[in-house]
Amino acid sequence: MTKEWLFLKTAVDLIHSGRNIKMAINTVLLMMSEYFHFRYPSLFLKDMVTGQFGLEISPEVPSREKTLISAQLNTWRLHRSINSSAVVVMGREDRGFSENPFATYIEEGQGLNFLVMVAIEEPSKTLPLSFFSFFCRDMLDLNRRLEVLRTVGRVLYFALNSYGYRLDFTEEPQRHSVATVLDGVVGRSSSMREVADLVRRVAASRASVLITGESGTGKELIAQAIHRLSIRSNSPFVAVNCAALSHTVLESELFGHEKGAFTGAISRRIGRFEQADGGTLFLDEIGEVSAEFQSKLLRVLQEGEFERVGGNETIKVDVRILCATNRDLYRAVVEKRFREDLYYRVNVVNIEVPPLRQRDGDVELLARFFLDAINEDNHSDVAIHPRDIPLLDSHPWPGNVRELQNAVFRAFIDRRQGYANFSFLATSNPGALLAPASEADGWQAPVVAPVVSAQERSAYEQRKIVDALQASRGVQTEAAHLLGITPRQLRYRIKKYGIAVTKF
Repeated sequence: MTKEWLFLKTAVDLIHSGRNIKMAINTVLLMMSEYFHFRYPSLFLKDMVTGQFGLEISPEVPSREKTLISAQLNTWRLHRSINSSAVVVMGREDRGFSENPFATYIEEGQGLNFLVMVAIEEPSKTLPLSFFSFFCRDMLDLNRRLEVLRTVGRVLYFALNSYGYRLDFTEEPQRHSVATVLDGVVGRSSSMREVADLVRRVAASRASVLITGESGTGKELIAQAIHRLSIRSNSPFVAVNCAALSHTVLESELFGHEKGAFTGAISRRIGRFEQADGGTLFLDEIGEVSAEFQSKLLRVLQEGEFERVGGNETIKVDVRILCATNRDLYRAVVEKRFREDLYYRVNVVNIEVPPLRQRDGDVELLARFFLDAINEDNHSDVAIHPRDIPLLDSHPWPGNVRELQNAVFRAFIDRRQGYANFSFLATSNPGALLAPASEADGWQAPVVAPVVSAQERSAYEQRKIVDALQASRGVQTEAAHLLGITPRQLRYRIKKYGIAVTKF
């Protein structure tokens, strides 16, 4: 199968996969860059009321510049020629090339000599519903792929109609009740928009990505977003926390084991690499793996093959690796605690997730998002009082989004007259909400001890558990999920505080 037809098959499968149509088209455009080395692939949709085109999807263009490009496009006369021709090609010597809205992105040294616009036509071939455009190096490549691109245009037309997709670029900020920079990632700060732009660019690549940032910043959410935007989105996303497992357990977890490989191995077990075959494997806290295990991991990343523990069959997998760490991994390389060759293998692209204190405007947004979720789970209508916003904004949040989520839950439990009660933030040490339980049953101790007595802390924790059990009508699995702990940890606390679960 040629590259062109492999691209076409994958594109058609994506568009008809039933996933979010905008996300699917975004991935198809990214694939143009991956497969054919086209640059700045973009989809323009026509507003049937105004007759104007708007830039709807363009993976390589920062989101904040799309409105400007849309405005420039509608003053650019040559785009109108798309109405009378299914394909328009402009060379660098043409006047229209230098006047196009993407001109500021195109540099002489890039070798992008042609601008191509392909109409997405109605079956009657009257006026186009929309068109997609891209830049390429030479006409030879274009001529060979033109029929494939026309077919993609026809598939896009039927997909856009089938999903009822509408252009409304004047209302873009209000499309969602919660502002998101990526699907599943809440935020509107400039620092998170920059992260989102980078995520969109790397999603179509096969390159390994190292996601860095402080604990609690949401590195796994970024990894999930990369997976959802990639051509692997319909394949498994498998996550493993490397810090939570010893060397021997981690080896079995990732590579699997054969029956009888060690005491307790009563049957063959498929490892996470095999589970993620064709998809994405996310290795959280990669900086915590032992030196011995690093060499085994390097082999899989280099060769794409491994053996199960206790086995001799070589297994090949096709897995994209995303890693995360809250440590300075380069310093670990310098100090000989992390292999240099493995470092460069996992750090092909680096995405740094900013701490919450550097996400201007996102604290209030996230707090309302978490409170809305709690309200929905508890059939309540608790709000955030305007006077608490400065308190939330001024708090340093050393535990980042995770600490904020815990704070919102505590404020909900301590609610007063329909408002979440955040007064404890004025008297508690920063970081006190990072882990509100002891290490005795597996929870991490707080980074900074809270300014409350042990008796007050126990009373607060007991009240929190009772509220969760009431909200879940006594279903302990649901209560544990609401509290963010495991069912085993919840049972430990129920026994510790003598809570009668039968009354729920």
